[in-house]
Amino acid sequence: MTTINDSPITNDSDTELEAFEQRVNEMLSTGELDSALSITDENGVAQVLPMLDTEPIAHLLDGIEELGGSANVFVRTAEGTAILTVNEYSPEDAALDTAESEADAEADAQSAE
Repeated sequence: MTTINDSPITNDSDTELEAFEQRVNEMLSTGELDSALSITDENGVAQVLPMLDTEPIAHLLDGIEELGGSANVFVRTAEGTAILTVNEYSPEDAALDTAESEADAEADAQSAE
């Protein structure tokens, strides 16, 4: 995780998100964050998702899904900006569903004893 401390926080969420997106775009255009951008598409274009820490997690997951399941996520916090790398996300992850089902079955078996 990388943290950047240089953009102010305002009270209006829409204005704050727009200003944050603009700041992220400015940083990206200079190349100063190239080393932190490990997620790219098949054309080598960085997949970037700016978020505010006040947004619901569902917005984060929807945004990652829209980018194909992987993203460089820029999260604006009161302390600065955190850059997270999400390598793989799928709401239909069969392995996770299987693990949850097995855990549920085991819990049911234990409670039946």
